[in-house]
Amino acid sequence: MYDAPIPQKETYTVLETFYNADSRLLFPHTWQQFTKYTFSYPLSRYMIILNNHGRDPLADYIDRWNVRHNSIASLFGEMKFYPGEGDMSRFPSWYVNKVAHYTGEQVDSVRILNVSVRFNQDGKPVKIDSQWLNTWRWQG
Repeated sequence: MYDAPIPQKETYTVLETFYNADSRLLFPHTWQQFTKYTFSYPLSRYMIILNNHGRDPLADYIDRWNVRHNSIASLFGEMKFYPGEGDMSRFPSWYVNKVAHYTGEQVDSVRILNVSVRFNQDGKPVKIDSQWLNTWRWQG
């Protein structure tokens, strides 16, 4: 799949979700990765856009692609696979509701942490640092 090895990093950064007081959103080991993906991908995209002052690098790429390939783009109409401003403002409440639906619990708040980890000699992840990014409350 790759024509060159992916270089190892000393540390990795992951987003971690806690809900209510201190319940960590956990996913049991499963081959049904789609559930994990429906949490991690929208959350990481949201955080990228926030950290990029409201600009979405994927949206920029798609907009440039539409201009360069206008003959193909005209066949399908304008491709927009990225959130608009309204979607961004609704994301926190959507995410809180998604956590509640997944856990089956009443969720009052969700905290997002940026966690730095490294792997020890046994291959186990070791938390190095964590930084609070956001807290979202249930709006109901």
